[in-house]
Amino acid sequence: MLRNLRRCLWVQALCLSLWPILAFGQSSDLSRNLDACNSGSQSCDRSQLSASQLADVTFAGHGRNVINCRNGYSSCDLAKLTEPETMALAAANHQRNVSDCSDGMQSCDRSKLTPLEARKMETSQRQRNLAACRDGWGTCDRSKLSSSETVEVDIARRQCLTGYSYCDPSRLTFEETRTIHPAN
Repeated sequence: MLRNLRRCLWVQALCLSLWPILAFGQSSDLSRNLDACNSGSQSCDRSQLSASQLADVTFAGHGRNVINCRNGYSSCDLAKLTEPETMALAAANHQRNVSDCSDGMQSCDRSKLTPLEARKMETSQRQRNLAACRDGWGTCDRSKLSSSETVEVDIARRQCLTGYSYCDPSRLTFEETRTIHPAN
C-alpha cells in the first residue's frame, strides 16, 4: 500500500511538473494560429479565436484589403470598402492618373482627366518635346512644334554649330560635327 501511495504521488508530481510544458505548447499553437489569422494565411482557424481576437483579425483583414485596393492589386474587394474609403481610393487613383499623364507615362488615361487637367497635361507634353528638340534628343517630334518653337530650336542648333552655346556634339549629325571641327 505504501508502494502504491508513493507511485501515486510520483505520478502526481510528474503531472504537475509537466503541466507548464503542456500549457505553453498549447499557448504556442494558439499564438501561431493568431499570427496566421492576422496575416491572412490560409492556415488560420477562426474557431480557435476569442471574440476580441476575431475582431482584431477582422480589422487587420480589412486593412489589408484597403492597401490592396490602393495598390491596384487583383485581391482588392471594393465591396468591402466603406463609403469614405471608396471616395478616398477614387481620389487617389485620379491623382495618380493625373501624375502619370503629366509625366508622359503609358499608364495615363486621358479620358479620365478634367478639361483643365488635360490642358495642363498638353502643356507639360509640349514643354518636354520642345526641350527634347532643343537638346537634340531622339524623342523630339518637330511636327508638334509651333513655328516660333521651330525657329527657337533652329537658333539653338546654329548656336551649337558656331560654338556660342553649350551643346553635346555627340547629338549632332556627322555633317554638323564636320562644320564645327573641319578636317585638316
